[in-house]
Amino acid sequence: MLHAQVVLMDSSISAYSAFSLMAANEHQSVPVWDSRADRYCGMLTATDLLQLILLCSDSKEHESCVQGMRDMDLDHFISNYSRPPWGEQLASLELRPDDDLMSVLRTLIRSNCRVLPVVEGPKVGAPDP
Repeated sequence: MLHAQVVLMDSSISAYSAFSLMAANEHQSVPVWDSRADRYCGMLTATDLLQLILLCSDSKEHESCVQGMRDMDLDHFISNYSRPPWGEQLASLELRPDDDLMSVLRTLIRSNCRVLPVVEGPKVGAPDP
């Protein structure tokens, strides 16, 4: 039987704490939730960590890259620096509990993803009813 721990990050924690928790739980990606707005923000990945390290190492704002990661919360990072790097916003990819298996497989393959969150409620970015 397969057992896995689900880790959900709140967007208010620091990037340093988020990546430390990912490493401690051996996760390559985790969903990020904004508890203030009660909404899903997106997935945080190991690639984001590499992007953040490059961003911090190029920045002169902080004494060290670690300090820069401690000062930046996930909400700020996802809103300002997360993929795509050319500044275009991609639609958030997510699955619904009632999605059929073939639809899920198509979404994973077409988006070149290994994991996607299953979300109940309105789609991210969809207007509230």
